Amino acid sequence: MRGKLYIVALFYVAGYLPTNLGILVISILIYLFLEQFSKNRGLLITSLVLFTLSLLLTPTPQSLTPIQEIKNYQSTVTIKSDQNIHAQSFSYIGELEDGQRVQLFFDEEAKLSHVIHGATCDLSAELSPPDPASNPGQFDYRSFLENQGIVAISYNPTVTKCDGNSIFSHLYQYRTTLMDGINETFQTDTIAWLNALIFGDRQGLDEEVLGAYQFWNITHLLAISGLHVGLTLGLIYYVLLYGLKLSKERINLILLVFIPFYIVIAGANPPVIRAGLMAALFILLSFFKKRLDTTDVLSFIFLIVLWIDPYLIYQLGFQFSFVVTFSLVLSKSLLAQSNHWLTQSLIISLVSQLAILPIQLTHFHFTNVLSILINLIMVPIYSVLIIPLSLLLLISVWLPQSISFLLERLFLSMQEIIQSIFSVMGQPHFAAWVTGEPPMIAIVLFYITWLVMMRLWELKELGKTALASCVMISILLIAQYSMYFDKNLYLTMLDVGQAEAVVLELPHRKGVFLFDAGEEVSFSEVQSHDNYENIIKPFLWSRGIKHLDGLWISHADYDHIGSASQVIHDFNPELLFRYPLEQSELDALVVPTLTVEKGDIIEWKDVTFTVLAPNVDKVSDDENERSVVVLVEYDDFSILMTGDITKSVEEELVNTEKLGEVDILKVAHHGSDTSSSESFLQHVKPTAALISVGHNNSYNHPSPEVYDRLVKHGIAVYRTDENGAITIKFINGQHTADPFIP
Repeated sequence: MRGKLYIVALFYVAGYLPTNLGILVISILIYLFLEQFSKNRGLLITSLVLFTLSLLLTPTPQSLTPIQEIKNYQSTVTIKSDQNIHAQSFSYIGELEDGQRVQLFFDEEAKLSHVIHGATCDLSAELSPPDPASNPGQFDYRSFLENQGIVAISYNPTVTKCDGNSIFSHLYQYRTTLMDGINETFQTDTIAWLNALIFGDRQGLDEEVLGAYQFWNITHLLAISGLHVGLTLGLIYYVLLYGLKLSKERINLILLVFIPFYIVIAGANPPVIRAGLMAALFILLSFFKKRLDTTDVLSFIFLIVLWIDPYLIYQLGFQFSFVVTFSLVLSKSLLAQSNHWLTQSLIISLVSQLAILPIQLTHFHFTNVLSILINLIMVPIYSVLIIPLSLLLLISVWLPQSISFLLERLFLSMQEIIQSIFSVMGQPHFAAWVTGEPPMIAIVLFYITWLVMMRLWELKELGKTALASCVMISILLIAQYSMYFDKNLYLTMLDVGQAEAVVLELPHRKGVFLFDAGEEVSFSEVQSHDNYENIIKPFLWSRGIKHLDGLWISHADYDHIGSASQVIHDFNPELLFRYPLEQSELDALVVPTLTVEKGDIIEWKDVTFTVLAPNVDKVSDDENERSVVVLVEYDDFSILMTGDITKSVEEELVNTEKLGEVDILKVAHHGSDTSSSESFLQHVKPTAALISVGHNNSYNHPSPEVYDRLVKHGIAVYRTDENGAITIKFINGQHTADPFIP
């Protein structure tokens, strides 16, 4: 089966897919590899057996039974991880008596020296279900943990009477000793970089740095990868060979002992495990004078690692590492065809970026069209300068302080140059290709076409290769632009806590409007933009939205305007719609602005926006009463956006001729009893009401009286604290509500 084991691995991966999709995939694979199967029936039988085993035996997040409510647990737990450091806490992964995993969090002041990897301890804990995502596109913490087999979390449990350890516990303790040595020797910035580049811990790196590296698709340089492992093992090999004059056989023995040690020291993340085990297998084969095709070695390691921990396949690091390595192995003949290092580097960068493109779009909903060129520059810089210098800094901990000081100065100077380059480049809008989240079928078709393209390229059939590459990219483009054929109108009230943000998407993507971009009020000195970074921006990108046609700001309270400047910077709306009253917060927003007041009518494609308030002749000092009220009408469907108006404004609205019955009411002021009066509801008679409200908020919103009043009028009430984001779909005279949390 020389050079064919990757086919078996592909069949095994197909077993992770839903049954129908998995059968479709293996049918396509059988067709693609029919020639190999006809020559080797054993290969076909092995592939089908592995697919069946994977389909039947491989656990998936869907097969877990996570706890649904808080419960107490008093029994034993086996520690299955080293200490994971977080911003103001640390945690361990533990396995309960029933085999299910939990994550145990502790305050950073807690002293738990007795808790080590492999120990079995007495545990008294309150187990809670992890919080799920409540918005489309939002990071799903519950899903993230379930993808590791974790079904519950616990904060500050009691862990006592720990006995035993594992073979890895001593290595983890030595890892801690090395990190302590770095902490005692270098300054904060150096420590953060070394922890990332040597120990795989990016916790201390600045958020802006991480954001820049993510935007340019080079975050793999900030984590321990196959590149780091290869450079480290290569450096040790040449030092032992040319420095200490050891024989190659003895060096290989030393490396075999060193590799497991290095895997644990570097954090035991999937790329390190993959690269380390591959190197160890090649060394073992050399002792027996055996040679295996690189694809066979990679595929064998892939199957073994997943057999040990089947949940690893859901980790991004695992996916990126194996997909990129596999693609580079398949392209080795292409690399051999070129003798120029620049051409080879360009092929490596191109193949790597194309290989991970669907995975990247699934998780981040965008890619950087210039990332191939940036990787072409940054990978050599890190390979030749940054990573070797990081290793020298680690060694310098045991050398005179003057040497470590000089190395640190050099290291920080290089990092300052790199960061200044990123600062100058910024994050240009044209470089970001925002696609939205591609469907699974598009990802499967992309990779099948990618395999065909690589094979044609290897056979030097360049015309067919170009055609296959066009088909491959077209698959993603079709998925991206499918919304332009969507006849639905979408209104989505996002769950932004005790704030507000509502997105309107017109049919055929003729326009996208955002009503308010609020942040929850914080009493800290620094106001955050958590809603924007974690909810608003991810949602828009998940929908393939890079540009807004309009941003409506109802009024200048922070829970409605808090992230307006970020929205304007990143999504460049055509117009900002605001009231004409003086307000410094609104005046500071730099964007083409249209001031609106009662009586204004704005026609946009097939939609009419009728402004019903504020009445500038009856202006109030109350910011809520200044709210812009707009009636949105499309076909025979109507939405009333009310800001935070009070009952006095509602009385004016009832008396206006332009407002009659509506389909959807955005309930004013988070359901406060200052609005949604009886007379107002009798007048507008909505079929559904949407309330943006924070979970367990201190204002007791929505008011029980208001909620009961809405229900009494037969109005379907949806609230973000219970339903998460709520999407209203309208097509052909009918509208339906789709709460993110049913």
